[in-house]
Amino acid sequence: MIIKIAKFILYPKEDPIGYAVGFDIELPNGRKFYKDVIVELSEINDLNKDDDIIDLAWQKVSDEIDQRKNKLLEKSDFLGKEWTPKNKRNKEENKEENKDNIVDTIEE
Repeated sequence: MIIKIAKFILYPKEDPIGYAVGFDIELPNGRKFYKDVIVELSEINDLNKDDDIIDLAWQKVSDEIDQRKNKLLEKSDFLGKEWTPKNKRNKEENKEENKDNIVDTIEE
C-alpha cells in the first residue's frame, strides 16, 4: 500500500478549528481512494511538528482505511482494466505476426 499526503491545511480558511489532513491510498491491485479528516487544534496543543499532526490524523482514520482497503483488495484485478475479446485478440496477434513476416521477406 502506498500512502501519500494529499492535503495538509488549516481548516476552514477563516477562523480555523483544525488541520484538514488528506491521504491518497494506492493498493497493490491498482485501486486508489482518498480519505481525509480534521485534527482539531485542541488535539494538537503539545504537538509542534507537522509530522506529529499527520500521525495523529492517521491514527484517527487508519481503521476505516484498513476496512476499505480490505474490501477493495477482494475485488478482481480485472475490474476497470481495458479488455479485448479473444476473437479480436487473435486477429490482432495474427496481424502482428503477418507484419513480422512481411518485414522478414523484404529484408531477405
